[in-house]
Amino acid sequence: MATAPPPSYVAEWKRTSPPAIQSAVEFLRKTFTDRVRVAKFSTRGWCFHALHPDASEDFERLLKPGAVSDYLDSLLPENSDIPEPAIFQRYFYACADLIAPNVRATFLELLGIARAHPQSLKCAPVEWASSQMNLLIEEESSSIGMWSKHACDQQNTDELDEAVYWNNWRAPGWLFMKPFANSPYDRARAWERKDESETQHVLRVIRDRFNIHLTVELQKLVGEAHVQLAKDGHSLHVDPGAQTNIAKERAVPQALKIRDQYRVPNLESNANALTATVNRKLSDPSKYPILNPREVMCALSLSKSAVYEHKDLERSSTGNRAVRFTTASVLAVKNSSPE
Repeated sequence: MATAPPPSYVAEWKRTSPPAIQSAVEFLRKTFTDRVRVAKFSTRGWCFHALHPDASEDFERLLKPGAVSDYLDSLLPENSDIPEPAIFQRYFYACADLIAPNVRATFLELLGIARAHPQSLKCAPVEWASSQMNLLIEEESSSIGMWSKHACDQQNTDELDEAVYWNNWRAPGWLFMKPFANSPYDRARAWERKDESETQHVLRVIRDRFNIHLTVELQKLVGEAHVQLAKDGHSLHVDPGAQTNIAKERAVPQALKIRDQYRVPNLESNANALTATVNRKLSDPSKYPILNPREVMCALSLSKSAVYEHKDLERSSTGNRAVRFTTASVLAVKNSSPE
């Protein structure tokens, strides 16, 4: 059981933030954490569904329309030959990629605060904003192991501690296999469980990869900030006597802010390619006897939940975890008269 911090404990972010700006920093930290929680919840659910398409009981909660949902849906395997480590790798880096814009937005907000209060800080504004962002990245990296457990498996236990902390969870063998890790992929041994030391090792690797991915993004932002400050002719170091032009200093950060939305890839080209693929397969059902769920969604303009629940769509046995539908049944539904 976690113990409470001693009475004298002061969080690092608060210890390094002057009292005048602590409320603002606390708000930014909470906003960042809330957005990261959404990204983690969505990606781990989609990853679990991709690994266990017939077992994801709560998948309907993830089917909210929008660019993020479309982006994550586009990562679903299009054929049954994609191994588990490749699926995990897709959603692991998708999680980090969805968080990256929030790293940018939060860093720029922190930098704006720092440049408005340079005399209150013990270091340069860019250095202070970077250190605050590093603390947030480290905090989120420390919990990515739990994301991995939820992405891989479903917890079934009546023990409270185990339900919360998953201490008895053991990593599946495929987490050590290519392309996510180094061992050759072996389907026969993919779901064999590793021992505790091996599990802890791979969780550390996952944490470090996540941390590095976001830290690299932060380092780019720090470099950009130094370049912009130099171009604006402002000192990169604390100068108590300097006169600050707040409007000029904030012009670039304000233009780069990203609020309330994730930056995701442009999906128009992907949608056009999918439509062309579906039309080709529907025109030759003998050559393409089955379609994956995303292709059926495109063909019938239905949501994923509607496809899975449609009584007239015939599922095809694939011999593995993948869910597929017969092209003939899709054509029959497409050509049937509306009720």
